[in-house]
Amino acid sequence: MYVSSCEQLSTWLADLGVPASPVQNLSIQQVVPNLVVEGPIADLDKQVHDLHRRFYSTS
Repeated sequence: MYVSSCEQLSTWLADLGVPASPVQNLSIQQVVPNLVVEGPIADLDKQVHDLHRRFYSTS
């Protein structure tokens, strides 16, 4: 189970004007093929998004 995806994070950071990471984003399926996962978790991903928004608004 995961709360938010690297795709979501990339979108959030781009919307906040944060430079792209030099590290390639990989999905869990690329790292561990055939692993069954559930996510992103609704409402919790919104909380993680808000944490990033707050962090980058104060940097």
